[in-house]
Amino acid sequence: MGEREIYTLEQFQERHGLDAPEAARLFARFGPGRFDLDVLIAKKREFAESARRSKRAPGDLGPANAADFSGNLSPNVGVRAS
Repeated sequence: MGEREIYTLEQFQERHGLDAPEAARLFARFGPGRFDLDVLIAKKREFAESARRSKRAPGDLGPANAADFSGNLSPNVGVRAS
């Protein structure tokens, strides 16, 4: 087997555009392995993009939330149409 490719902290930070504290935290937690860190960052970005896409439009409380912004229940809560 070949040698495991590794990053220096500076290479990792620059390659993925991370700020110094975030790069250091991830580097310390997951080690310098290039493959592991690249997969981690790819998954973090994929998750962030998925979360961003799934957010509702501002002001859309959805049908499950009958409370208005003041916390008062809508007068029609629990009333069924006849």
